[in-house]
Amino acid sequence: MNPVVMSTQCGNQPPTHHGKVRDIYDAGKIADGGSGLVIVTTDRVSADDVVMNQGVPYKGMVLHALSKWWFEKIVPHNHFITDDLDEIGEPWSKHPQVFRGR
Repeated sequence: MNPVVMSTQCGNQPPTHHGKVRDIYDAGKIADGGSGLVIVTTDRVSADDVVMNQGVPYKGMVLHALSKWWFEKIVPHNHFITDDLDEIGEPWSKHPQVFRGR
């Protein structure tokens, strides 16, 4: 696997939104009846609202780990539900090489 992930696609499902650094997927309804999003942090780098052609290897994984720590330790009530691919389910759980840790 290439250590630099510049964009993601989950099977035939492209992201609903392709931001500067994150790809966002509509996960449909979740347990409490609300709408769920799967937010995937890529290795894209942006500066002055311009996305660079080259990414930083594993940047998305580091950014995800830092965000998860803050959500769990510092901000007790937040939007973070899980990053466990088995809990998120298909189609994301079928592509762990792309989505795990992001």
